[in-house]
Amino acid sequence: MSSANGNEIKARLAAELVALQGAAPEPVHYVVFRSTQRADNSQVEAYSVVDDPDLLDRARFAAWVGDDASDADRLAIAVLVIREVLDSQGLILQGSIERRRGSADGLFCDSPARAEFAGPARSLRLYDVQADGSLVEIGPSLDADVPQVRPPETLGREQAVLRTRFGEGVAFLDARDPTLFEAALGLSAIVRVRTQDGRETGCGIGWHGSLPFVLEAEFPRFGAAAELSPQDRANIDAVLNGGNLVGGSVRHDEQGLAVIARAMSSGELFLLRPSAGEVQVQPYIPGGTAAAPDQQRWMHYAETHEGLTVLDSWRDGASENPIVLTGDADALIWRHHIDTDGVETWRKADGDAVFDAVLSQRQAASRQS
Repeated sequence: MSSANGNEIKARLAAELVALQGAAPEPVHYVVFRSTQRADNSQVEAYSVVDDPDLLDRARFAAWVGDDASDADRLAIAVLVIREVLDSQGLILQGSIERRRGSADGLFCDSPARAEFAGPARSLRLYDVQADGSLVEIGPSLDADVPQVRPPETLGREQAVLRTRFGEGVAFLDARDPTLFEAALGLSAIVRVRTQDGRETGCGIGWHGSLPFVLEAEFPRFGAAAELSPQDRANIDAVLNGGNLVGGSVRHDEQGLAVIARAMSSGELFLLRPSAGEVQVQPYIPGGTAAAPDQQRWMHYAETHEGLTVLDSWRDGASENPIVLTGDADALIWRHHIDTDGVETWRKADGDAVFDAVLSQRQAASRQS
C-alpha cells in the first residue's frame, strides 16, 4: 500500500469515526505490530495476526486486509503497536505502546491511546486521543492495590507463551501481578525466568485480544509479603489487651514483621514485633529510612505539589525498596512504594487510625513554620 493510498484510507477512516461520534466499533480482529531496534542499529518490524503463524511484513499485511475491505471493516481491526529500542542484552531501553485501528499508522483509539516508557515501565507518560485525532497527555491513576506475588504455576497461559519464546527448557523463578505503571502498558503478569543457557531475565506479558506480547526488561522483583502466623497474632492480641493498646496495621520492614499500636491513655505509638514465641515492644520513632536521592526527590515533590505530609518511611522487607507513609489534607493515611529510580509503583490507603495524631501534629507544625 503506497503512502498516498494509506493517507487516503486514513482520512476516510477519520471521517467514518466522526460519523460514529468517536465511538469505534468493537474489534473483530486483533493484530500486533512490533518494531524493534537492536543495539547494532538493525531494525525488524512485522505484524502478527491470529490466523497466520508467520510474521507479516507491511505488504503481506495489506494483502491480508484486502484492497476491497470497507472502511467499517478496517476500523474493526484493532492494532497494538509496540516500538522498542533494545540494549546489547536484548532488554528494553525505551519504548512505546499505541492502540490504533486499521494498521500500524492508523487512527489512535482507546485509552490510553499511547504510552511511552523507559526500561521496565519507568518514566511512564500516557496520552489520550482527542476528537481531532491529536494526542493529549493524561496522568495515570495512582490508587491501586499492592501487586501480589503469585506462584508461577498459576500462570498457565503465560507459561505457554514463554515456552514458545524461550524453549521448553525455560525455568520459571517467580511471578507477580503488575504494578500500576506496568498495567497501564497492558501487562497482566510479570515473570522472572532462567533460559536454557543460564540467562535470567524479567518478562512482562500482556494480551491483545487472544494475541500475547512480551516485553523483556529488568522488571523489579517483589518478595512475598509475609503474614502473621496464628500463634504470633494470638501473642500480639494478648499484649494489646494487657497493655490497653489499640492495634493497627502490619508493617513488613527490614527487621521483619511488626504491628503498630497506640496507647489509649497517652496516644504513644509502639511497634510490637513477634520473636521466638514472644512479643518485643519497641517505641515507634518515626524518622525514615535512608532514601536514595531520587526517592528523596519524590518525597519533596509529594509534599510540595501533592499537598501530602510525609510521616515516615521504611525499607520494605518484601521488595527492598522504601514504603513512604503520608497523610493528606482530608486526614487520610497513604502508603506509597517508591523504587530506586524515585518512581511510585503503587499507592494504597492505609486506613490506620493510630497515625491520626501524628498527622495532626505534623500538619500543625508545618502551618506554624
